Formats: sequence, structure tokens, C-alpha cells
Amino acid sequence: MNKQTITPYGAPPLKKRRARRRASAALIAAICATLASAAGAAPVTVRDDDGKLVTLPKPAQRIISMSPHVTELLFAAGAGDKIVGTVTYSDYPEAAKSIPRVGDNRLIDMERVAAMKPDLIVIWMHGGFERQIDNLRQLGVPLFHSEPTKLEGISDNIVRLGQLAGTEAVANPAAADIRNQFASLARNTPTVRRCACSTRYGTSRSTR
Repeated sequence: MNKQTITPYGAPPLKKRRARRRASAALIAAICATLASAAGAAPVTVRDDDGKLVTLPKPAQRIISMSPHVTELLFAAGAGDKIVGTVTYSDYPEAAKSIPRVGDNRLIDMERVAAMKPDLIVIWMHGGFERQIDNLRQLGVPLFHSEPTKLEGISDNIVRLGQLAGTEAVANPAAADIRNQFASLARNTPTVRRCACSTRYGTSRSTR
């Protein structure tokens, strides 16, 4: 004898109720995804090392790095996969070696930069680059000036670059780790030497 499924008077069959629950769950998931996407597309504003506010309509997806140290900071901030162009000598980490080049610290190929359609260009100011920066401004792409002159500026740059790229989940812990390393070094070094980073990448001068 076959068993009959008894449902309350007026209630839909069990299969229909399950189908409706699945449809409701799918709708809720879709709404959550939409809200998360909208949150991720919110405008981002940070202050660069020149003291200027840099605002993006949404986190950057196509970044050009104009210095080897900037490339390294972007990777540390979790934005390495968003770099579409960089300059000569950007060779760390290893993945940076495969990024297309747009020039060097003396001359930038502006046509190539424009063709890459960046939504953020991270610059580094030095003596022979000021004219290049003027040309970059004419492209209408937001510029973030990265010029850390103190040790804490390194971690601060990582945090702000993470905000601009929408990679705070990677950038913030990375910056905190660097701060902890510096703090540990200060505690364990009898005579702590202050390091003032020079304007030339890869060099520094120490003072007692």
C-alpha cells in the first residue's frame, strides 16, 4: 500500500515548498552579491605623499607603476596582478619581471601609457621626471605620488595603495607585519640608527 503525503489544508505540496525555498535562497544570494559589488565600487579617496587627495570612482584595476619601489609596494599591498605597466629595473618580486615596460626614469612612452588605459598611475618624483609627470597629468588619469622618506612611510604607503586597489585584506596585515618588524628591530638593537630614505631607489643614508 503506497503511503500518501498529508499536507495541511490549503498548503502547497512539499516539492513546491522546497522549490520556493531554493528560489528564495538564490534571490537572497543574488541580492547580497549585488550589494557587495556596489560596496566594492564605492569611491576611494586617500592622501598621497605630496599631501594631495587622490580620488577614484572605484578601486583601481589597471595600475601603472613609475618606479621599482612602487612596484614592490603594490605587490606587498596585494595589487601585483593589477599592474599593467611599469618601468625598467622593476624586477622584484620575480613576477614583476614579466610586466610590460613603459619607459625608464628618464623617458616615458606616453602613447604606450595611454594605450594601456590605466585607471591609476603611481609616480615617484625625482629631478629628471618632473616634465614626464606634467605629460602624465594631461592624460587625465589620477596620479598617486609615492615618496616614503621614513621607515613608517613604507607601511603607510602599503595601506593607502591597498585602499586604492581594493586589496585592504592583504595590504593591512602586510603593513602591520612590517611595523612589527621595525618595532622588534628597535627593541633588540642597542643603538638604533635612524634611516632616511634617499630619493634614489635602493639607497639610504643612516644617521646616529
